[in-house]
Amino acid sequence: MIVNAPHGRSYSVRRRWLPWRQRIPVDTILLVTVLAGLELALRVTLVPVVVLLRLLRVLRWELEVRDLGARRDAAVVSREQVRGWAASQQRLRELVREVQHQSVAPAPSGFTVTLTRDAVSMGDDAHDNSRVLVLDDRTAHPTVATLVTAICDGGRWMSIEGAPTTWVLREGDVRRGRGRPLAVLVLLRDRQSPDVHPVVDTSFRVARDGRFHLEHLGIQDVERTIEMVRRDPDGRRPLREDRQA
Repeated sequence: MIVNAPHGRSYSVRRRWLPWRQRIPVDTILLVTVLAGLELALRVTLVPVVVLLRLLRVLRWELEVRDLGARRDAAVVSREQVRGWAASQQRLRELVREVQHQSVAPAPSGFTVTLTRDAVSMGDDAHDNSRVLVLDDRTAHPTVATLVTAICDGGRWMSIEGAPTTWVLREGDVRRGRGRPLAVLVLLRDRQSPDVHPVVDTSFRVARDGRFHLEHLGIQDVERTIEMVRRDPDGRRPLREDRQA
């Protein structure tokens, strides 16, 4: 089943029927390959045997929680084995409650953002610490949530010594210099991961090969910054308070 946690991430809580996860992706192309076909046939053949052994309490049920905002090979945040159908059902319900109450910590997304050498051309609006980031080009159907999660996992992009700093994540815009704001981020002193305040729907798709600006506004009130973004959602006006008319 799919469960949404309070911090906005989605998780799947499920019982695994076989003792291993499918390794060879199956799609319209790979279905015609020998390896994918053999694996699929093996799984279908073994399902009745394995399920029977689990029901007879010879084998244990495998329960896992997967972060749906993470890459496939980095998504498992919890895995355990429980003997007996009734006990596994009870533990499944407990895992759902833990996710709903945010007792399960998010896994590293497995996606990465790369700091480029591209120049940020935003006039005198941004501080010199502004960055240009590129999301991992292997990311399939990336969203604002994927991008923000990858940035949070690699919080070093925003690690600047001193007081708490405010940043604005924007779409890259070659023509105007300033793209549309996507989120406001605040990095507190001695914190590795920033506080994130999305200003658009986090399910909004972003370009897989796009450039994104992480604009450094310095020491600035986050509520005031969010208010300015909402008054100007297209990002046409400066967001630094000392440049507001």
